[in-house]
Amino acid sequence: MLFCSFLAKLAYMLKFGRILRLIGFSMMVLACDKVDEPSREIVFGSAFVADVRASELTTENMSSFGVFATLEEDGKSFTDAEATLDPFMDNVPVTKNGSVWSANPKHYWPLLANKKLSFFAYAPHNASSPEIDPAADWDNKNVKIDYKVHSNPLSQVDLCVAKAVLDKDSHLDMDKPVELEFSHTLTWVNFAANYIGDVPEGCFLRIEELELQNVLDENVLVHSHATGEDFFSWSDFPDGAQKDGKYLLSLNNASLGNMEIVQKDILAANPEYTDFVSARGYLYLLPQRVNSPEDGVRTEMKVTFAFVKNDENRTVIAQFYTTKELPESEWNVASKVKYCFTIDVNNVSLINITPIAQKWIEDWTESGNTHTDQEIR
Repeated sequence: MLFCSFLAKLAYMLKFGRILRLIGFSMMVLACDKVDEPSREIVFGSAFVADVRASELTTENMSSFGVFATLEEDGKSFTDAEATLDPFMDNVPVTKNGSVWSANPKHYWPLLANKKLSFFAYAPHNASSPEIDPAADWDNKNVKIDYKVHSNPLSQVDLCVAKAVLDKDSHLDMDKPVELEFSHTLTWVNFAANYIGDVPEGCFLRIEELELQNVLDENVLVHSHATGEDFFSWSDFPDGAQKDGKYLLSLNNASLGNMEIVQKDILAANPEYTDFVSARGYLYLLPQRVNSPEDGVRTEMKVTFAFVKNDENRTVIAQFYTTKELPESEWNVASKVKYCFTIDVNNVSLINITPIAQKWIEDWTESGNTHTDQEIR
């Protein structure tokens, strides 16, 4: 009797244990199904307005940009004071594959609920432009970019940043690309010239070289999470900054692989100016105040020009140079400044060069960027 009772209890326990094992197995399967659920790759869309020497970059021909991103827990927003911002992407290059912009290496949306991602982007990626040095500063909820203008005009880039894209939900937004809208951060500087007076008979006047001297060439850009037009700013005048940048445009600079100055006859003032700088010779420079009263170092341009025979060999019969301060002015973000100057060839010992910044006809607004053109006299 006791033996039969023992067998009955044993059978019950085995049956109950089997049920528990089945329940445990089912829960494990469900958990595995949750872990193995496929996530979506994070991809990007972009409205691109960047530009470099080789070609004007657009969404269609841009090669890469860099992305920083944070992960916000518990449904918090990026701007919440108590939000914990976990680094999610750290200067990850994004490249275009067909019609899709994807990170390299690939990154995926988090599967768990109540997760949000926020994105900051700049272009071009610093792997191809070492003068760009970006770093996240999540304690202050921004990205900082140390930027030094390349001394070689052909190697200067059009540094752009995109408005921050905040609080993308890991479930609601994973099926859509992260749309980025980039804007210019620099000033585009170009030159033109004419002359007054009498050029020697049988000759024309040609610009040989132009060197811009004593220019601020290094600064820090703060890329904030603001959603308005003022979502980035340059430091007013960073500690230790020196106005010692020099940029040489030359007719005969073979080391640059192409002429920045084209071989053109400079026309007499009428009052039109001759554009003597090629498309490869315009300068991308830092926004800055130029020759304000408190500036100890004056920004100047040194111009070398020549009288050249109008023959097959274009023989130089005389060469001169002069240096002139630029007028007090402001180089604004995303503005195009063109300095036009007049050479008085009747008094080469006292060359009269008057720099003028005129409006550019071309406008970056057609690329989605807003700015105010500058006119300086």
